[in-house]
Amino acid sequence: MASESLKIRSLSGSLLRYPGGKGRHAKILVSIFKLNKLQPKTFIEPFCGGASISLNLLEADAVETISLNDLDPMIASLWKAVFSTSDSKWLCEQVMTAPLTLEYWDYQKSKTPQTLREQAFQCLYLNRTSFSGLLHKHAGPIGGRKQDRWTIGCRFNREKLAARIEKLSSYADRVNFIENKPWRNFICQSITSSCFLYFDPPYYNKADRLYRYVFDENEHAALYEYLHNFCDIPWVLSYDDSKIIRDMYLSGKQVNGCIIDSTYSTHPIGGNSFIGRELLLTNLKTLPKFDTNYYHSGISIRDFDAKSSKFMNQTNNFIPV
Repeated sequence: MASESLKIRSLSGSLLRYPGGKGRHAKILVSIFKLNKLQPKTFIEPFCGGASISLNLLEADAVETISLNDLDPMIASLWKAVFSTSDSKWLCEQVMTAPLTLEYWDYQKSKTPQTLREQAFQCLYLNRTSFSGLLHKHAGPIGGRKQDRWTIGCRFNREKLAARIEKLSSYADRVNFIENKPWRNFICQSITSSCFLYFDPPYYNKADRLYRYVFDENEHAALYEYLHNFCDIPWVLSYDDSKIIRDMYLSGKQVNGCIIDSTYSTHPIGGNSFIGRELLLTNLKTLPKFDTNYYHSGISIRDFDAKSSKFMNQTNNFIPV
């Protein structure tokens, strides 16, 4: 459980590659726990995706247990398999033996899985061998059809992936739920008196290019209405920076927020990642403060527009927590 001396000294990678992955945010969450004198026992992610924050907090003993949910059945199946002793062993065997070829990629891309195991491996294989880790139906293989500069297996390190699966499976008794449900249903099932909720919903902008399951305008508004009236349990929400989302959440005083820089990697291998701004919103009073002379990170959303011209040339993409 979180303590005054707790620090996440290193970040373990998720099994999944995600543009704008949230692994670095784990350190921010630990700071938020400390600043608000919180010691949550359970960390809950209704939109878990790569689950990198939950996994880092769990491995650092910042929380006792985690509960995961994702509406995408491929992702939910992967985490169910990873945290099952028998399924995780099978998954490791597939990782070590699966062909890393265009023909096999095409097979997995068109396959209709018949079991949880098959769906779990399909998720992992396509994520590690597709452009920017996207599972979207239009995402192609790494290196394209020519495979001239980069090969389809360049992000599929068999030994590292198998070792990561094996390590994560050892935490199975600290995973309460892994579900594939609408987010409201999952929250009703998983909340406890000593929990912390982290929401990472589909982006407001360009989500249909990134995810298999996205929000429409009504669903973004429904999440706001839910959180606007959700006062009893601490929560943090991350979004891509959008004026519509800012105006929605910061129309009153119930929500605190800041801007953080995040590295996005939806580019060809060998290309440059780019810095994108994200909103970090919460019902808590205190967020970490950073040096706004050097970073976008931590700038008050309400102050950002007035100050942003000073930072337009900055390229820092980390949070010095």
